[in-house]
Amino acid sequence: MKTNKTFFHLTSAKAVIAFLIAIVTPMLYFSDENARGKELQQRQATLSALAEQIVFFFENDINTKINSQLSLAHSKLFKTTPINSPQLNQALQNYQAQNPEYIWVGVADTRGIIRSDSPPLLVGVDASERPWFKGGFNNSFFGDVHTAVLLQNLLPKNGRDTLRMVDISNPIYDDKNNLKGVLSAHLDWTWAENIIRENWLKSSDNRQIEIFLINAEDNVLYSSSGQDLPLGKNILKTNQDYLISTKALDIKSAKEDGQWKVLIRQMKSLSEISPPSSPLWFFGFLITTLSLLYLIVGYFIFRRHLNSENL
Repeated sequence: MKTNKTFFHLTSAKAVIAFLIAIVTPMLYFSDENARGKELQQRQATLSALAEQIVFFFENDINTKINSQLSLAHSKLFKTTPINSPQLNQALQNYQAQNPEYIWVGVADTRGIIRSDSPPLLVGVDASERPWFKGGFNNSFFGDVHTAVLLQNLLPKNGRDTLRMVDISNPIYDDKNNLKGVLSAHLDWTWAENIIRENWLKSSDNRQIEIFLINAEDNVLYSSSGQDLPLGKNILKTNQDYLISTKALDIKSAKEDGQWKVLIRQMKSLSEISPPSSPLWFFGFLITTLSLLYLIVGYFIFRRHLNSENL
C-alpha cells in the first residue's frame, strides 16, 4: 500500500507540473500577442510623427520660398525697372546666388516672352504655354515636379538621365499696379529628395521604412527606395502587411495639381517582437502538446497500476 501511495504522489506531482505547463504556455502566448499589439501601435506612432515632421519641413520651406519670391516681385526695383534691364538681370543673378537650389530664375513679359534670366539661357524664348507662366500670371504658383522642357539640354544633369524641377512663380506689377510680367524660379528636384533623406536619417527607427511623396492624384513624385520612378506611377495598392501613415501638405498658393502628400509605410513583420510562427513558439507548442499527452498517458498508467495493486 505504501508503494501505491508513493507512486500516486509522484504521478500527481508530475501531473501537476504537466498541467501547469499546459496552462502557462498559452498564457505566455496571449501575453506576447498583447505585447506585439502595443509594439505595432508604437511603430505606427513613430511613422505618424515622421510624416508630420517631413510635412512640417516641406510646408515651412515651400511657403518661405513663395513669400521670398513674392517680396522680390513686389520690390521697388521690379516695379520701376524695365524687365529687360541690366539692373533687373543683376537682381536675378543675386537672387539665384542666395538660393543655390534654384537652377534657373527668369522673368517673362505679359505675352510670355522671357526678357531676363539667370543663367542667361532663354532670353527671347516663348514660355506662354508653360504652366509656370499661366499659373503665375495672377497668383502665386507652385507646381508639381516635372522633367525640364526648355532647359533639358541646356543645364548639367549631374549624372541623371533627366533634369527634374519644381516651378515657383509670381506676377510682377508696376508702380501703377499694372501687370508687367511673371517672375519664375525652378527648383532642382534634389531639394525635395534632401528634405526627405535628412529627416529619414534622423528617425529613431528607420528599418526598411519607405517614404513616398505623392500628388493629389496619388501618383508618385518621389520614392526613398532610390528608384527612378516614372511620373504617374501609382503605389497606393497596399495591403494589411504594411503599417501606413499619410499626411497632406498645406501650401499657400494656387497649386497646379492640388496638394502633395507624404506617405510612409513599413512592413508589419519587421516591427513585431516574436511572431507565432517562430521556433520559440513552435517549441512552446511542442511542450504543451507533450504535456497534455503525458497527462492522458499518466492517467491510464495510474489506473492500471491502481488496479494491479487491488488484485
